[in-house]
Amino acid sequence: MFVHSPVLPFAAAVMLWCFRDVLWGATGLSLLLLAYAFRRLWQWWQDLTIAVDGVTFKEPLVKSHPRCLPVLRPHTAPPSRSYRQKSSAPSSNGDDFATPRETLGKEGDVPDRAESGNPPFTAEFSPWQSLPYGKPAVQTTPSKPYWTECDATVFDVRNICYKQTKEKVPSEVALYDCVGMDMIRDHQPIVDVMSKLPTDAEGRRKLPASPAGAPTWDPSWGVPRVVIINCLLPYKAGYLMAAHPEDDGGLSVCNYFVLSKRESEILANNQASPALSLWKRFVANGQSSKDGTPLKVLGRIEDLARYEVPESFHRFNNKPVLLTKSSRVITTHLPEVLEIDYDVRSWVYPARSALASYHHRAAEAELEVGYLIEGKSDDELPEQILGCCTLYDMDILQAKWL
Repeated sequence: MFVHSPVLPFAAAVMLWCFRDVLWGATGLSLLLLAYAFRRLWQWWQDLTIAVDGVTFKEPLVKSHPRCLPVLRPHTAPPSRSYRQKSSAPSSNGDDFATPRETLGKEGDVPDRAESGNPPFTAEFSPWQSLPYGKPAVQTTPSKPYWTECDATVFDVRNICYKQTKEKVPSEVALYDCVGMDMIRDHQPIVDVMSKLPTDAEGRRKLPASPAGAPTWDPSWGVPRVVIINCLLPYKAGYLMAAHPEDDGGLSVCNYFVLSKRESEILANNQASPALSLWKRFVANGQSSKDGTPLKVLGRIEDLARYEVPESFHRFNNKPVLLTKSSRVITTHLPEVLEIDYDVRSWVYPARSALASYHHRAAEAELEVGYLIEGKSDDELPEQILGCCTLYDMDILQAKWL
């Protein structure tokens, strides 16, 4: 390693330069060694990766390798955003919470997912009815937050031969369908959402239903039928070194996902894509680790340029953030349910500070959020979105108190 370091030729060049009046040819050799040292320094910079707590600030600058050409999958171009109409979704109970989702199949409401292989409608699941699906029929000031489906192809993920080419391509459709969300808060951080779900008459936790027409879920598939992802957000940035303020319980933005019909059919036929196989390993490991199977989150705002935010926001638009030390995988509810909690309080201070200072901008933007497991070797690639959603008018001050 030291032989390939720029330090050795640089030190030799300095020594020869000091003896240039004594040794013949020392000047020329010193300049050659200095040029070689700068070349090695540039190569070191090209290969360097800078990451802090899973946030990548610089990736290696690697050109395509001739022996590993990009492997392109048959894929459509990323969808146009023009189809996203913030239309009013009908409400079955007279308020702004639209449920069940079977009522949302009219033209102009939301994109139909049948074309991507997912069931177009699923009964909505939101135990606390705090974040409805579809734009509320009754407009208020300020606008109330809501969510809709998200097309997974808007996210760029690693392609085969990523180590050599650094190529990213649009993801295939998500492995799981988002069937509901909640935005809740308490005086203390909310963890293990599954244990807080309401129960039926027999004391069993109520869970979202599988897609209509999907094969019956089988525990032998090695993947959970339901995935709950709980994002814990603080209202305050906290301190640079000290513990987070105890009076900031923050809020939880919860996603409820069910295994899609498409992936259920694949597993029922004893087949598995690289992404499904990688997801099985993640479930078996029961943790998100940088050296193992790390979970990543992607955030994307298409028209970010129109918002007054720091330049750092643009660098992370549609870029992954590793959820390792900040995450906790709860496996006690397996094999049917897996919950993943991750706490933004554990992120580096600049990230916490930026989110706390500009959270009001989220109330103005259309935010697409996707989760996936990081693929490293070619047998784990291409990556594929695990689950995703689109958030509108995300005023976190409107989180529902428990």
